[in-house]
Amino acid sequence: MKKNILFVVMLAMVVGCGRPQTTQKQDLPKDAMSMPSVGQESNQLIQAGVNYLNEGEITNAIKSFDDAIRQEPTNPENYVVLGQVYLRLNKYAKAVDTFSAATRVAPDNGEIFYLLALANIFKEKKNQSSGDLIEAQNSHKSAILAVQKSIDIFMQKKDEDNFKKSVALLKGLTEQTEEKN
Repeated sequence: MKKNILFVVMLAMVVGCGRPQTTQKQDLPKDAMSMPSVGQESNQLIQAGVNYLNEGEITNAIKSFDDAIRQEPTNPENYVVLGQVYLRLNKYAKAVDTFSAATRVAPDNGEIFYLLALANIFKEKKNQSSGDLIEAQNSHKSAILAVQKSIDIFMQKKDEDNFKKSVALLKGLTEQTEEKN
C-alpha cells in the first residue's frame, strides 16, 4: 500500500514540475535582419519544441529539444525540458540519461538531481513490472543517491521547501528498501 501511495505522490510531483505551458501557439521570431545569439537560438528551439508538443508532433518536438541541447550544451534547462518529455512518454531510461547529462552540466542544481531520482524511481517500477529485478534494484540505488545529492544541495542553498520535499522522497525510498529486506 505504501508503495502505491509513494508512486502516486511522485507522479503528481512530476506532472507538476516543469515550465508552464502556454495555451497560445507562438511563431518563432522572423526578423531576418538580426542575428540571434546562441542562447536565443536555443530558446527558439525550445519554443518550437513546445509548439510541436502542442500539435502532437512528438518526434519533431524531441528533435527540436535535442537541437537546443546541441546548440547550447551548457544550458541545463534544455536537458530538463527533454527529460520531462521523456518522463511523460514513459521513456524512463532516456529520461535518466538526459537528467544525468544535466547533472554534469549543472552539478549544483538540486532540482535536476531530484528529477533524476524521480526518473530512476519510474524506471525501477517499469523494470519490476517487466521482471528485471536486478536493473530495478540498480535504479532504486541510483534514485537514493540522486535524492541524497539533492538534499545536500538544497541544504547548502538553504532552500527549505525543496529540502523537505527531497527528505520526504528519501524517507519513502528508504522505507521501501526496509520493506524489501
